[in-house]
Amino acid sequence: VLHRAEVLADMANGKRCLAVTGTCGKSTVTGMLGWLLEQMGSDPTVVNGAPVVNWMSEDRLGSVRWGNGGIWVVEADESDRSLLKFRPEWAIITNASADHFGIKETLALFRQFEEQVTVGTVSGLGPDSPLAGFNPSVDGAGSDFLLEGNSYRVPLPGLHNAENALLAVALCRRLGYMAEAVRIALAGFRGIHRRLERVGEVRGIAVVDDYAHNPAKIRASWAALAPFHRHVHAVWRPHGYGPLRNM
Repeated sequence: VLHRAEVLADMANGKRCLAVTGTCGKSTVTGMLGWLLEQMGSDPTVVNGAPVVNWMSEDRLGSVRWGNGGIWVVEADESDRSLLKFRPEWAIITNASADHFGIKETLALFRQFEEQVTVGTVSGLGPDSPLAGFNPSVDGAGSDFLLEGNSYRVPLPGLHNAENALLAVALCRRLGYMAEAVRIALAGFRGIHRRLERVGEVRGIAVVDDYAHNPAKIRASWAALAPFHRHVHAVWRPHGYGPLRNM
């Protein structure tokens, strides 16, 4: 019996495959990258670990987009090491922290993955990362940042989403897309289902649903909301016995 990642890798390898991995943020960056490429006319095939809000509807899941442009954008999962099934042309590694593995094992896994990338990697790790010295302007609704002298608006709350956007934009620029086209496309991105998703309001109280389940993700979500609201009441649901024990 083939693992689902083996089936996906078999379909994507040999094509213009752009793979996104990392401990945190990979679903957001995958969806964001797919959305940017779609809006810029590249008609990508996208397979993501969570639905893109822009693509969700009653008859559409939102986590898969079938395209005919020859580019595949896939989320490559580190939790089961299935990222090593992929041989992408380009890759993004968002970050690394202890989650399913200890930090040393996680870093070694991402290094092994990077060796399989055939053209180049945009990485959130190390001193040469575009995130080194990154200093966006963050407000309650989103953030603004500069890259190569061009300004971009991220319509999602939190510093972590500014970092996610920077990595997606940086790869688009390395692929040759014009800064203005990327800027316009990014401004229309509505986010990922259950990633700081505002699902309603009751008596002036905003209700936000978020999937954060490890310390780094919970910290990022809290930091995105707490400075801009008088009170935050949070209810956390543990996600899996193993991670709960480890963390």
